[in-house]
Amino acid sequence: PPGLAHTPVKLNQSAIASGGAIKSLVPLVTSAKSNDLVKVQSAYALACITLAHSDNQKLLLKEKFTFTLLIDLLYSSVREVSLGAGRALTTFAYNHIPTQKNIVKGGEIRYEQFIQFLESDDQEEQGHAAFQVIILARVMTGEDHVLVMAQGIQILYQLLQSDNELIQELAANNIASLAHTRAGEMYS
Repeated sequence: PPGLAHTPVKLNQSAIASGGAIKSLVPLVTSAKSNDLVKVQSAYALACITLAHSDNQKLLLKEKFTFTLLIDLLYSSVREVSLGAGRALTTFAYNHIPTQKNIVKGGEIRYEQFIQFLESDDQEEQGHAAFQVIILARVMTGEDHVLVMAQGIQILYQLLQSDNELIQELAANNIASLAHTRAGEMYS
């Protein structure tokens, strides 16, 4: 995963890519033979390898990777697959407007898909989903992105008040990641 607060470690990313990881991971995402959990975990690995790394992003483009399958997996009835697809999409979209535009081309992301996690009794699911809706708000269809982002921030704030220290840590790390986002940047 990326470092604390979505801070990439370029030396590690370069070493992983130079070892052929991108070329090896793309087929795991796109192959019909891979199970869905392998697909979303492989997509997340690709997102981490390419996070804020333009050379690795170019390598991924050469592999003709698209977001269509990952968006389809977002709507999986298997919660772990759906949340994992959201995690991968969020990491790809984090501070990268060209990728956000490609995600929009890959299919429709609807806020309704995240409600099951935002309203879950599982605070970890809430924390992951809250961060996802904040980062993906600009690529969601039919929603006011400001309201979606505000709801996500409110949930993260509430999770800081949790009795569970791991949940507090998750919320704090997500808030730290938000401090590194390029808020206000929009595209048409």
